[in-house]
Amino acid sequence: MSLRYYETFQYKNSLDFTHLQVKFSEVQKKKIINECININIFITIVK
Repeated sequence: MSLRYYETFQYKNSLDFTHLQVKFSEVQKKKIINECININIFITIVK
């Protein structure tokens, strides 16, 4: 479950992040980046 979620996250991150950079403001981008980092840390701990 967590691995599948991680793969989906990586997939979405690589495809959509450029679009997100265009779409969102600087503050929103920083929040998204922080969330991505937190998700990666969480998944690393769960593994």
